[in-house]
Amino acid sequence: MTEWNVVGPFDSTDGTGFAKSYEPEKSPGAARYEGKTEPVSWKPAQSDAIYGSLELNTAIGKHKDAAAYAAATIVSEKETPAEIRIASQCAVQVFLNGKKIFEHDEYHHGSAMDQYTATGVLKPGANELLVKVCQNNQTEAWAQTWSFAARVCDATGGALPLKQQMKTKDGAIETVELGRLKPAAKETK
Repeated sequence: MTEWNVVGPFDSTDGTGFAKSYEPEKSPGAARYEGKTEPVSWKPAQSDAIYGSLELNTAIGKHKDAAAYAAATIVSEKETPAEIRIASQCAVQVFLNGKKIFEHDEYHHGSAMDQYTATGVLKPGANELLVKVCQNNQTEAWAQTWSFAARVCDATGGALPLKQQMKTKDGAIETVELGRLKPAAKETK
C-alpha cells in the first residue's frame, strides 16, 4: 500500500505510548487531536519506496519518544479473509475496522517485507486499516528510522480480488483503482 493519511506525533516517553490508546484509535475520523506538544491533524502521505515503506520522519517530522498513526481505506466487493503483512523496525500495532489485530513492542530490531502477519476479515465495502508506529529515544544513527510498510493479501501472500482504495486528495475523498496507484515521484535536489 502506498496511499495513507498520517497523524502525529503523540507522546510515547519511555515507551508509554505503545500501551496508550490515543484518540485516532477511538475517533479515527476526527479533524484534530491533542498531539505530543500541539494539536495535530490528518494529512495525506504517499510512499515513494518500491515496496511501499512510508518514512514517518518525512511524513510527520523527526520525533523521539513519539507515536504516530497511518490510516487507509480499502474497498472489498465481498467478505474476504485477509492478511495484513507489516514491516517495521519500531513498535507497531495494526487495527482493522476498529479492532486491534496485531501488536509487537520492540525497537530497532531490523525490518523485512512481510516481517509480521496480522489476520482479519475484510467486510463488503469500505474497510479501515489503522497502523500505529512508536519511536523511542535512542540517538544512535541506526535507531533513527521511523517507518513501516504494509500490504493486504491472502494467506499465501497472493493478491486478493481488491480493486479500489479510498484516499484524501485536496480535502476530498477520492476512490482510485488499486492498479493505478503508483509510488510517488522522488524529489530531486
